[in-house]
Order: sequence, then C-alpha cells, then structure tokens
Amino acid sequence: MKWLSRRLSIFALILFASLFAGCTTTSGKPPTQIQGIEDDQFSKNIKINGAKLYVNPFGGVFREWLIRSWVDKTTGSVSHQLYVHLSYIGDWKYFIMAADDTAKSLSVVRIASNVGSCSGGCSLDEAVGIDLDDVTLRSRVNQGYPIKLSAKSGDAEIITISPEQIKLQLEAIDKNLSQRRAQ
Repeated sequence: MKWLSRRLSIFALILFASLFAGCTTTSGKPPTQIQGIEDDQFSKNIKINGAKLYVNPFGGVFREWLIRSWVDKTTGSVSHQLYVHLSYIGDWKYFIMAADDTAKSLSVVRIASNVGSCSGGCSLDEAVGIDLDDVTLRSRVNQGYPIKLSAKSGDAEIITISPEQIKLQLEAIDKNLSQRRAQ
C-alpha cells in the first residue's frame, strides 16, 4: 500500500507540473476575417484593421497583435503597422525596439501605457506600433513574418504574423484598390 501511495503522489506532482509549466493559451484557429475597414469622406486614407491573434502564457506576457494598413485614397500607396498590445504583472518593461528574422531593425512607436489593478502586483499594459513595409509583407504571405520585440528591461517577445493574417490583409487592400480603380 505504501508504494501505491508514493506512486500516486508522484503521479499527482507530475500531473500538476505538466498542467502549469509552460501553459499557454493561443488564439487557436487561424484568423478568418479582418476586424474592419474605416472610411469616410473626411479622411485622406482608408484604414484596414486586420485579423487578431494572441498568446496568453501562464504567468507570462499576454500578447495580442494585428496588422493595421492605411491606403491613400488619391495615390493608392499603402503603409502598414503591426499593432501589438502587451499585458503583464510586475515592473514596466518598456518595449521600444524590434527586428525581423533577417536582423533588419524596425521602427517602433509607443502608442499607450496603462496601469490596471494593483492587487497582488500591478497589471501593466503597453501598446506599440511596428512599421512594416509593403514589399516585405507581400513577400511573407506564404511563410509568415516573425518579429522580435525588445524592451529596455531586457525582456523580449517574439510576435509571429501568420500567413493567414497577411493573406487576409492583402486581399482586403487589393480588393479596395481594385474597387477604387473601377470607379
């Protein structure tokens, strides 16, 4: 009986550790639609908010991201930004630098920072924008686009724009541009 009790204790410990070590929730299925298109007669650009993905690791940094694109109504030129929302508990990390998988440095713009609840440690949020060029984004439609976002604190997070996110974004842009040309 003693050996059975010991084995059950070991089994319970292994089960507990496997449930919580490295536990991560992701958005699951590939994105199926963009968030929306913003257009009115008072704006020079059409804004396309892409499909969202997220990673929610147990005890780590929650990350949510989407591509935002602006299409100039007059010239048809397109600019893109990866919008990243990060949420964590502890001290400020200050995400300020980004590079892609070719070690190309990407421009980062701080959009927002907020302090949430401070019971049991403060909940902190940061939102940043990472500039993306159209040629690179279009060249990554089949394999995706991993980007390393680094903080002053020394922390870093990898954000991978999925092929589905890129495809949906480019389809929305190209559809919009072809409709404009037809008018």
